[in-house]
Amino acid sequence: MTMTNFRRAERAARAFHDYATGDHADIFDHTSLVLADLLTDLMHFADRQTLDFERCLQHAKVRHDEQAEELAF
Repeated sequence: MTMTNFRRAERAARAFHDYATGDHADIFDHTSLVLADLLTDLMHFADRQTLDFERCLQHAKVRHDEQAEELAF
């Protein structure tokens, strides 16, 4: 099965939902707050793994832009 942007977004939605309904259930209705919290936790994870989060983020932005040019859905 081909990975489409729709499927990518659905995969991210499942991961986000799992994260949001865990320790963050109290702010689940505030999607932007949960997303900011998730990104913060990922930054801490990157620190612990000695990864360059900013470089990862730049790489993700490039991939997103490339994928956004494809037929989105």
